[in-house]
Amino acid sequence: MREEDKELLLKDLCARLPYDVKMEYCGKAYSIFSRPFKSVICLINGAGQVSTSLSKCKPYLRPMSDITTDEKMEWFNMRQNHCGMSGFNAIQERADFTSESLDWLNEHHFDYRGLIEKGLALEAPEGMYNN
Repeated sequence: MREEDKELLLKDLCARLPYDVKMEYCGKAYSIFSRPFKSVICLINGAGQVSTSLSKCKPYLRPMSDITTDEKMEWFNMRQNHCGMSGFNAIQERADFTSESLDWLNEHHFDYRGLIEKGLALEAPEGMYNN
């Protein structure tokens, strides 16, 4: 894994920690806070370099194309209330994402950075994040 990819993945994972992202490790799915990841959560070593352990893990994310009609409505309402933005196409306009927008995408486990396409994340099986 290239250093740039590690940094991108680490940046993405840090934003997803409050939302209990699930990770693939040794062929199984685990919560980021479960036992296999207690050492992986400390992803930066003392020299400020991203740990090589990160290359052994891939988060499960939902592709943007998986957004449901209900989620589009929720997104629309959130954007209108918090950001003054409107229109369903705004979800694809990454340049105008606000912190509220990114929090919503992270909470719903959407891959807005294209990590699945880059091979840095796995597509979440249907229902993985339904509670």
